[in-house]
Formats: sequence, structure tokens, C-alpha cells
Amino acid sequence: MGVVEMPGTATISWAGNAIDYGALNTRMDAIRQGVIDGLPEYRVATIDASTQIATETLELLLSHAGQRVLDLRDDLGRALARAQMMALSIAQIANLDPDMFGPAVIGTYDDGRTEHTFTDRPVFPKSATARAAEVGALTTAGASIEGAAKVAGYDAAQVTALVNTSIATFPEEAR
Repeated sequence: MGVVEMPGTATISWAGNAIDYGALNTRMDAIRQGVIDGLPEYRVATIDASTQIATETLELLLSHAGQRVLDLRDDLGRALARAQMMALSIAQIANLDPDMFGPAVIGTYDDGRTEHTFTDRPVFPKSATARAAEVGALTTAGASIEGAAKVAGYDAAQVTALVNTSIATFPEEAR
């Protein structure tokens, strides 16, 4: 009596060549490396916390991922804007809340007044520390605080507040 008993006259035959696990592991490693090389954000996500990495290197790795997000965002943003325009048109046809969705209030699809786009925004916004450091470096190099703040990514209200604070603190900088 053997280890495996087969019913009736059934027999066991091998399905083919033996599996070469060494070659299979080599191919799987090559596929894994291809995924890592093709997705820089995966490489960043798998960096060991104890690993030292330069800020410039990290920014380079994330810039590739950021560009892919921007490319996708552009396509998806247009599709989402069209879907929202259709929803507004459906609300008008269904006569939902004419004070909010009426043609006199928001326009119609046909006249183009419901057309819209999304505001450009960074994929990876700069930290407050990075923006402050950039303003400091630019003003040290001779830029106005207003110009430096705009370049660093501060919005209009923040730029105005920085300029007003600067004038109050250092009156000689009044414009």
C-alpha cells in the first residue's frame, strides 16, 4: 500500500517538467525591481526609517510621482467638471431649487456659464518651515518680502499680512 491510493484503475502522472524555483525567484525579483523602478513613490514608501536620504533626492523621487498625479488630475478634472455641468443641467430640468440652480442664477450648459475648472494646487505642498526658509533665502538674496512670499507659495492674504507685519516691525521698509 502506497502513500496515495487512487480509486479504481486511476494512475498518477507528472504534469510536466519539475519547477525550477531558483529561476522562478530570479524572475519574480526582476518583476519586483521593475515595479520599484517604475514607481518612485513606492521606493520612497519602502525606505527604512533609519536610512538617511537627502532632501534633494527625496524631492527628485517625489517629482516623478507628482507629475503623474498632475497628468491624471488634468484628465480627471475635466471629466469631473463635465459631470458637474451635467448635474447642474439635470437640476435645472428637474426644477430643483430655482433660487440656487435657476438659469438666471448660474446660467445654462448651452450658454457656457456653467463651465468651470479647478484651481491649480500642488500635489505635495511645501511645509510651513520650507516656505519660511525659502522666503528667508530670497530676501537675503535681495528680493522684496512680497515677491519672496509669492514665490514661496503664500496666498494673497498671507502675502499682505507678511508685508504689513514687516512694515510694522521694520518701518524703514515702508513702500
